[in-house]
Amino acid sequence: MIFINPHADLLNVLQFINEFSKSIGIENLNIDTQRITAIINGAVFDGDYASEKASPYKKLAAFVAYFVSEKPILSPLPIAKFKNIKNHQNVIFALEIAIDSLHGAKIHRSDGEFVLENRIELSDHSYIDIIDAISYITPQNGKKLVAVLLEQMCYRKNASCEY
Repeated sequence: MIFINPHADLLNVLQFINEFSKSIGIENLNIDTQRITAIINGAVFDGDYASEKASPYKKLAAFVAYFVSEKPILSPLPIAKFKNIKNHQNVIFALEIAIDSLHGAKIHRSDGEFVLENRIELSDHSYIDIIDAISYITPQNGKKLVAVLLEQMCYRKNASCEY
């Protein structure tokens, strides 16, 4: 879904935000598209996390860090929709984009290429804790932890892709 080219990435992210918003019952969401452009540009040029050889986990960790830091979702989300989650709307969208992007992603290992065929699934309790845990990451601090977290969540549903 992302890391195709900056224009396609912007369109894909905006489309996901629109569709996800509607799926949770929000028709009018205020977003800053210039911040989303900055997120994509930041993640695409983020050193080791954006290199051609970087895993999808690292690339998406960089994206999540920039998204959480830039805060492009300006509208608060209805707290009733997300149980006990404090209003971390940008973390929620960033995590959802990462989960969606990892479904079907290709993992390159020394023994071949593997596809993450099974979508990440989280319990409500884990979802709330993860949102809270990554709500303060920045592009300078916390990407590695997010990359490892995404990787381990994928392996839980796609054991044959572990390396």
